[in-house]
Amino acid sequence: MNIDDISDIYVESGGARYKVATLRVFRHFRAFVQNHDGWKEKFASDTVRVWTKKSAADMPGAGLNVVKVNARFPKVAPETMYNALHDASFRKSWDDK
Repeated sequence: MNIDDISDIYVESGGARYKVATLRVFRHFRAFVQNHDGWKEKFASDTVRVWTKKSAADMPGAGLNVVKVNARFPKVAPETMYNALHDASFRKSWDDK
């Protein structure tokens, strides 16, 4: 079985339902993140870089600013950052969206 052929998979966490990204979706996201074409750097420091660009006319939210941030948190373990961003219950305490 080709992993890209797997149908949508959903999980529940903190009372919310989330679609799990397939390998194909992850590869698309990674290519999007690594491509800097059309992005304008708005801020740069030793640990943080911020870019923006307008979303494509044929995409949801056409014309809105898309923000890309690359940040290093030297005193935070990678698994701690991952858990903070992916724990739906904890995320509700700092992200009202």
